[in-house]
Amino acid sequence: MTVSEAHGYGMLITAMLGDQSTFDDMLKFFINYRDSNGMMMWQQRIKNGQLYMTSDGKDSATDGDVDIASALFLAARIWPSGSSAYPAGKYLDWAVSVANALRRKVVHRTANVLLLGDWADPSDRTLYDATRSSDMILSGLNQFATQHPDAAERAAWAKIIDSTIAAAGQMVGATGLLPDFAQLKNGQWVPAKPNLLEDSTDGNYAYNSCRTPWRLGHYYAVTRDDRVKPMLDLALKSLTTSATKSGAKYPQVPAGINIATGAPLADYSDRAFIAPAAYLASVLGQSSAASRGFAASASAGKSYFGDSIAMVIAAQMATPVSLWQ
Repeated sequence: MTVSEAHGYGMLITAMLGDQSTFDDMLKFFINYRDSNGMMMWQQRIKNGQLYMTSDGKDSATDGDVDIASALFLAARIWPSGSSAYPAGKYLDWAVSVANALRRKVVHRTANVLLLGDWADPSDRTLYDATRSSDMILSGLNQFATQHPDAAERAAWAKIIDSTIAAAGQMVGATGLLPDFAQLKNGQWVPAKPNLLEDSTDGNYAYNSCRTPWRLGHYYAVTRDDRVKPMLDLALKSLTTSATKSGAKYPQVPAGINIATGAPLADYSDRAFIAPAAYLASVLGQSSAASRGFAASASAGKSYFGDSIAMVIAAQMATPVSLWQ
């Protein structure tokens, strides 16, 4: 099985590491598995050597498409001459296509933030008036706002970034940490109720929002936008003083944290939580905390999710931030 989230990670990694052949293969796969809105179908499975999709795998998941578009904007700069499969200009054409699809189909009509996917519809206000913090891939949105060839589209994405930063400021907990999901209530974004979409931890720091120290940290590294820095400073303090239920302290990071109190929600840690915390420490100039965090991440148990996050972080740290500007 694969999912669009994994595909986005793969396209980012292959672009940043200069593996154009694999990047082209992944672009071809994306093109073949788009939905009617021009975004990647969320899930593909293989059985007896044949790819197939279940009915609930045919809609989009926002983070995958943002990363795919981001990787395509990167590819347009890294390989301006294109390739035999995608001649000069084609990477940018596909980047624009995905960014345009996202803005048309995955932006809340009034709140101007990203929806959970192109399946979110105003007929279901509970999920339409919801957002996922792990979709706040602001360095990718910054590419759309600075590298899109259409001035009107650039301006529209700049406003989406403004709305997203404002929404993050409303939903953030006293710890500086963001919840997995948030809901729009009386014009304000608040942490979601338990089990809004995935789990009892939907309103706390768990397996979606564990990526936000990295995602927002990378945006800060690219832009030095001081609007996000107070949140990042507080989040790093919370992450480096946290402890799991079993008492393990940083560089171990609990695989779940109450965003209001800082109380751990798990008795174990995970690379998906450690690597983003270490990266944020690096961005904020806390070299000792960063070194300890990356060492702990390297020795953590293997898993697709944590391994992918750690790999994208490593590639981004080795890639000039100018590519996102």
